[in-house]
Amino acid sequence: MFWLIVNLVSIYDGEYVELISFFSKTSSKALYSLFLITAFTFFSLTISEILEDYIKSEKIKNVATKTLYIFAIVVTLITIFIMLKFI
Repeated sequence: MFWLIVNLVSIYDGEYVELISFFSKTSSKALYSLFLITAFTFFSLTISEILEDYIKSEKIKNVATKTLYIFAIVVTLITIFIMLKFI
């Protein structure tokens, strides 16, 4: 997280070309991918805890939790794929 904050501050006022060159580096792609995986995992765990607390029906709770996990995995993979493919 510290790495991301430092680098985003350094390229905040930069041009589009600087942003593309930053994400063109393999190390930046790898670290940003790890950040995305961590962020979406934390997101899905947080939302699943909310679902556990407020949904009473076990059947609906299980379906909602599994749908949430699938959504988090798919969105993470699509985001990483687009980043690796187009940048």
